[in-house]
Amino acid sequence: MKNCLWLFVLLAGLAQAQTYTIQTVPNTKLIDNSYVSNPNNLLSEKTVAQINQQLAVLEKQTSAQVAVVLLSSIGDANDFDFAQGLFRLWGIGKSGNDNGLLILYVEDQHIVRIHTGYGLEGILPDATCKRIEMQFMVPHFRNGDTDAGMLAGLNEVIHIISNPQYASEVNANESPGRSAIEWFALIFMIGWAIIFSVVFLINLSMDHFKKAGSKEILSASLSVGQWLLLVLMVPIGLAYLLSLANSWILLLVVLYVYLDLLVVDKYKRVIACAHEALGKESLYKIQHFMKVQGVVWSEWALIFPIPFAFIGGRYKKIIQELPTYPRLCQKCNQKMSLQSADQNNFLTDKQQFEAKIESATYYIWQCKGCASTLIERNPSNKNYFERCMKCGVMAFQSTLKTIRLASQKQTGLQLKVGTCKYCNYTEEQELILPKLQKHGKNYNSDRTSDDSGSSWSSSSGSDSGGSWGWWRFRGRWEPAAGW
Repeated sequence: MKNCLWLFVLLAGLAQAQTYTIQTVPNTKLIDNSYVSNPNNLLSEKTVAQINQQLAVLEKQTSAQVAVVLLSSIGDANDFDFAQGLFRLWGIGKSGNDNGLLILYVEDQHIVRIHTGYGLEGILPDATCKRIEMQFMVPHFRNGDTDAGMLAGLNEVIHIISNPQYASEVNANESPGRSAIEWFALIFMIGWAIIFSVVFLINLSMDHFKKAGSKEILSASLSVGQWLLLVLMVPIGLAYLLSLANSWILLLVVLYVYLDLLVVDKYKRVIACAHEALGKESLYKIQHFMKVQGVVWSEWALIFPIPFAFIGGRYKKIIQELPTYPRLCQKCNQKMSLQSADQNNFLTDKQQFEAKIESATYYIWQCKGCASTLIERNPSNKNYFERCMKCGVMAFQSTLKTIRLASQKQTGLQLKVGTCKYCNYTEEQELILPKLQKHGKNYNSDRTSDDSGSSWSSSSGSDSGGSWGWWRFRGRWEPAAGW
């Protein structure tokens, strides 16, 4: 029993001797809305309740905020520096007029200090605070009556602050005007909300948002919820919170960095989307998707040059590396390897011929896990070829020969002869050139107008004839039907 008693006394002594730092002092105003921080129970509960009641009435009547802190020890820290640091950390007093006051009591140093904000220095200068400490508080503390000393000093402080003749000074800046940084933050938030609303409605009308459950592969868009959070709420929230810090540099740097991160996030989403689509969509379609998205980068680069100095060149390189970027097997989800040798073992005769004349490039991928094969075809821009209507191979070439020049009196005539290098199928077409108009443009060229007539005849053993349609596709002529 005696050992337990000694253990209890030892633990109580350790608790009493706890050393506090500015960061470890409990801010009871945030915890239970109390004006008194009394972690070592140096004041009785009755006194704490009485002080809370008095200070609540004082704040309601004058807007002045008073905090009372009683600690067993602050170690070797200087009491003035400790009080000033705690005062700033807690932000005691109303914003704009700094009418806060802190009473710090440190037991092991036998120190009590009254620390005031600038708004109360006029009515509670250092000399007055010292007089209150020595005349009303210290005598009770020397007698071991902490409660009486704290109440006596606090009553004198309340008496001075609540004096009607000081009311104008205590409440002088109770409703201060907005600072320049607060006005900037307010204008930014309103302007950003307006810009956001316009862009949001445009994206909504053009159906640019990612829909729930969408199976569209080539889509790097955000959902409506993600857009509202990341593009609207976070920037406005940051602007508001940073304006409270009253730092122009911090406000502008954080906002700029966050908007930079939005651009970089879009950059990563586009690349991830393109890589995911490899093997599922045609290589040309994926490259076209990335080039269209690249137009956006050039516009944003004017506003955010820093990230684009690093990602612009890399983005172009990624587009060029798409043909050889590893694909994932659609069956076992393992990486596939590119077959650079013995491609003829995987290609048909027609595909081999296209690869030979370089009208198309073939990429052959093979999975080491399940041995499945993926063949990707990428049209080449090196030579001008059309698809043969007979064999379907991209090996049909045409030449134009002028038979008769057009004049103002008669139409011109051109002969278009096309031959397939694979099956030797040949077709001829007569193109009628319109008459030249006075002061008009010379039409004796290899281009035809919309009203020119044409007729087809076949030769070289062809068993098919008649007319067939052509459609223009990114600088190459290809037939409307694939193979």
